[in-house]
Amino acid sequence: MKGVRTIKIEKNPMFQIFKDLGVKKEQIRLESNFSSDLDYDELDWLLLQYFIENRMKVQIVDGEIESISTIGDLVNLVESKRRNCA
Repeated sequence: MKGVRTIKIEKNPMFQIFKDLGVKKEQIRLESNFSSDLDYDELDWLLLQYFIENRMKVQIVDGEIESISTIGDLVNLVESKRRNCA
């Protein structure tokens, strides 16, 4: 596919955010699903959103969160927002 980049999650700043939030290193994979693999609830999402907005300097609105199911989806969203702000 043209324009598709392979992202190494360990090299992405999001990796450290997940570690700081208590997610085990082996669970932090692009394909990890927030509900089935990480058992995220509404409070987890609010905390994650807070960390991302403060550390990554992007704003995530509620409607965007609803369309995210994996860490990879979230990384893509954040990277897209960071590129648009640059």
